Amino acid sequence: MDTLKGKFCANRKGFGFVTPENDTEDKLEDIMIPPSLVNGALNGDTVLIRIVAKPKFKRMEGEVLKILERGVKTVVGVFKAKHNGGVVYPNDDNFAVNIFIPFKFSLQAKTGQMVVAEITSYPKKFNMPEGKIKEILGGMWEPGIELKCIARSHGFYEKFPQEVLQEANKVSFIKPIDLDGREDFRNKPIISIDGEDAKDLDDAVSLEKSDDGMFILGVHVADVSHYVRDESALDKEALKRATSVYFPGCVIPMLPTQLSNGICSLNEGCERLTLSVIMKIDEKGKVCDSKIVPSVIINKHRMTYNEVTAILNQDEVLIEKYSDVYGMIKDMLSLSRILLKNRKARGSIELDIPETKFELDNNGKVINISPYLRTLSTQIIEEFMLLANETVAETFAYADIPFIYRVHTNPEEAKAEKFFSFARGLGLKVNKQNFDTNSYVSILKQVENTDVEPVMNRIMLRSMQKAEYRAENIGHFGLASKFYCHFTSPIRRYPDLAIHRIIKKYLHGELNSLNMDKLKEFTVNAASQSSKMERAADLAEREADDLKKAEYMANKIGEVYEGIVSGVTYFGIFVELKNTAEGLIRTEDLPGCDYEFLPDKYILRNDFQTYTLGQKLNVAVAGVDDKKGKINFVLADDSCRLNDIKKDKNIKRKGKKLKL
Repeated sequence: MDTLKGKFCANRKGFGFVTPENDTEDKLEDIMIPPSLVNGALNGDTVLIRIVAKPKFKRMEGEVLKILERGVKTVVGVFKAKHNGGVVYPNDDNFAVNIFIPFKFSLQAKTGQMVVAEITSYPKKFNMPEGKIKEILGGMWEPGIELKCIARSHGFYEKFPQEVLQEANKVSFIKPIDLDGREDFRNKPIISIDGEDAKDLDDAVSLEKSDDGMFILGVHVADVSHYVRDESALDKEALKRATSVYFPGCVIPMLPTQLSNGICSLNEGCERLTLSVIMKIDEKGKVCDSKIVPSVIINKHRMTYNEVTAILNQDEVLIEKYSDVYGMIKDMLSLSRILLKNRKARGSIELDIPETKFELDNNGKVINISPYLRTLSTQIIEEFMLLANETVAETFAYADIPFIYRVHTNPEEAKAEKFFSFARGLGLKVNKQNFDTNSYVSILKQVENTDVEPVMNRIMLRSMQKAEYRAENIGHFGLASKFYCHFTSPIRRYPDLAIHRIIKKYLHGELNSLNMDKLKEFTVNAASQSSKMERAADLAEREADDLKKAEYMANKIGEVYEGIVSGVTYFGIFVELKNTAEGLIRTEDLPGCDYEFLPDKYILRNDFQTYTLGQKLNVAVAGVDDKKGKINFVLADDSCRLNDIKKDKNIKRKGKKLKL
């Protein structure tokens, strides 16, 4: 029947798109499904479709023949009571239908409360799905409810099951028997370097010089596996969550705070159990020898990135305060520069996509947003952690035992070609013979310190595959590394915790042919679950960031900013401001009409105007939906529209309801 299988992405207006899984050599783009041919499919469903219309405006049209698998089982939304029950209106705009809740399954929810609804009956064609309320999150007016909804919609929970908390409460402080078989590094000059707000300190570092002038780098990582035992309630919950989730001003931890902020965290002045990677490195940055050992340390100083950067910039007050480790910090900078130079030489891709720094008041309200800047101190920690992760991965790849690797596959040829075609369109030189990491690095060098650099970083990232966890080692494309894993953050990532457990079994001689098959099965399952939850956490964190950015911009209506075009679509252009907030100028708000969208060139144009990625624009804030994290802009030179916005803003201040 010439059918195609794919995932259905719905739109509130009733239509949707399907990205074919079994793509042909024609490299079909998303296929549009008109409302009349959706046939009961909902956002996220895996469906079987057939093409019903030839390309029209370069868009194929199709019909859903069969729903193979439902993608959404639970929905977060606002409840509205009815005489026979109620209706849940989903927060997700792409979930195009509301859910009817019979009265007996409503948990007596009230109108205006945010709820989690489980779908119990899916629509056959046009009727409404039915469900039951699983949890009442609170009123839509309550502070912090939006972040709670985001967390729940992606499967993350703030509270831990009772049996997990009971296990966590039983964890005791270090006993003499815990030190058996551990190397004692308590007298070493070990420090941690983290952000000011960090409470879960996974790693600490030390650096010494040997008699022959070589660097001896120690990366000391919290031994979480000592407290989170295999198959325990703590372990099962950690695998279920697989990652901590970081929202502006708060965190949903993978482990209870008794562990994550307490006995496992490498707090200053406290004895802590660790796994240490000790690497002997020559003046050219080559690791000549290494070992991984269970250890015990005392973190001499809990330092921040800002402090270390200030010390390296010769802040005399801080140099005096940390005089005992000042020389070591200078050596750390020297070594990190050698390691960075080596990474770049082998073709490692350095994408500079700044994260957003949120400044909050005591009530959790955003008072400022700005980009996080990479500094000398962040470079030190990045290079040391990368080297430790590579060293551990290489050791266990050669040991040939089941393991969890962090892998990054080569870009798909079609996506890579589209990116390189865009780069050529900007007049950049592209290696036509070989699309390897050096080709990407060459492009980044050509746009370095130009207006188009931030956009090129993002487009390049989109052209590549997403890194993931696997039980087989296939290398890491972006780092140009043959061996890589995640070892350094076991408090907040499950793969690191699992790797620690494997390392200790290996060191203690506990691996044999009988348990090797079981371990292999475990690594496959843990890698799959960790990749899945990492993707969910990334989406949740992005939504939370957008929400807080919109909250900050909500009182900036009418204000003018300089930004650059960060995205181009058929319905408008996205513009990113210097403070990292991003908003949309809709096509209908652009001057003129009859715009043409050229997706391969990222261009939106008509006979008089052309908009493309990296273009500088002055924009004004036209409207903000701080409940959905969306910002609308207009061009600042559109004086008529700008005057209307300012007039509407004044009306709103007088208390009248305004619909922007």
